[in-house]
Amino acid sequence: MNKKLIPPRQRDTLVFEMYQTEKRLARKLTAASAKERGKVYKEVYIEYFETCRRIGYLPDREKEKRAKNAQRALIRWAVRKHMRYLEIGAGDCLCAQEAASIGCFTVALDVVFPMPMAGMPGVNRVVFDGLRIPFKAESFDFAFSNQCLEHLHPDDTSEQTRDVARVLKYGAEYLCVTPHQYSGPHDISKGFDRQATGLHLHEYTLMDLVNLMKLSGFSAAWCVAGARSAYCRVPFFFAWLVELLVSLFSHPARKIVAGSLPVRSILSIRIVGKKLSNDFGQTD
Repeated sequence: MNKKLIPPRQRDTLVFEMYQTEKRLARKLTAASAKERGKVYKEVYIEYFETCRRIGYLPDREKEKRAKNAQRALIRWAVRKHMRYLEIGAGDCLCAQEAASIGCFTVALDVVFPMPMAGMPGVNRVVFDGLRIPFKAESFDFAFSNQCLEHLHPDDTSEQTRDVARVLKYGAEYLCVTPHQYSGPHDISKGFDRQATGLHLHEYTLMDLVNLMKLSGFSAAWCVAGARSAYCRVPFFFAWLVELLVSLFSHPARKIVAGSLPVRSILSIRIVGKKLSNDFGQTD
């Protein structure tokens, strides 16, 4: 059911029902203890996808198609043939499929997969608890997560990122993509709330992500700027300076400026961390 084919009033009703569902599920995740969350992540996303199917809620297909094409182009830009590629929060596995088509050994992790397990040639799909990556240390050459980190409980982000560092080889890279806080919210609460209150449990800034990378055993962090199929590496200092300037605006103006194409191409958070140590962010 394409957005264009659903009458506006019906579309509004579906969006509001999903908004209420996501807020309830977000509260469930937030209230869960650290010990419980490995189980609760799976329960929450099973219910989320079942609700989508039950009420017939689908995102704007044209917008979704553009986003997926941009993500696949980013993978083509970032990975090379024969890499051992790990994707965390792989969802529909389209990026993982792109990596497999390039010639990578590909592993896709998620707490639940919304698509059937068949029909994914070259993609090894593994269900995990959302936190601990079930592979040995130094198993992969490259890690990727797209629209994943913001779905984690804030207390769990460092645990997952440290485990990504653990399973990467020395000198390997982790490309983390997550929506920027200044142009949000980016979940279903857009249009309802000033900050994300749905299944984006926390939306981040560039500085947040760089600090997370450093604490998790990554260094030499830089940003990837661009859109659609044109990408380039940008020194973190330059991207941070843009972020700092945008932060000086009031909230309504900041959101407009951060969402404009030139600024968005820089502030769309695509952080690359390079593993240059073997301590995984642990301290003595």
